[in-house]
Amino acid sequence: MPEERTMTFATFLDIIERKVEANGVFYIQQQNSNLINHFSELLNDVESDITWASEAFGKMPDAVNFWMGEERAVTSLHKDPYENLYCVISGSKTFTLIPPTDRPFIPYKTYQAALYHEDQETRQWEVVEDHLTGLVCSMDSS
Repeated sequence: MPEERTMTFATFLDIIERKVEANGVFYIQQQNSNLINHFSELLNDVESDITWASEAFGKMPDAVNFWMGEERAVTSLHKDPYENLYCVISGSKTFTLIPPTDRPFIPYKTYQAALYHEDQETRQWEVVEDHLTGLVCSMDSS
């Protein structure tokens, strides 16, 4: 799991724009309609509905999420339970889409959940096992 930090949006932007130095790869990522619940100040800058998408899906979206990150941010292989529309404002994002029929060929293993943690003294990153979460199923990258 990625390390989580709480900071102001202004601080995050300063890090992304390299106005301040910070150790790590920074990326805003949260589910469950974070645009509405956590970034409501941005709502005036986006359309409240994408008409053609609502018509195609037969309903308004269940959630509207906002992601933002730097060029080093990478999203791991995952399956989304919902249909998605993705809009890149600046830069690029590469998607590798795998058809559902290929699921049996994706190697999954069970792993102990873990978190990235920055040691504040050495500024080095370490992986710390997360026994509270327990075991998780993930793609085998070996």
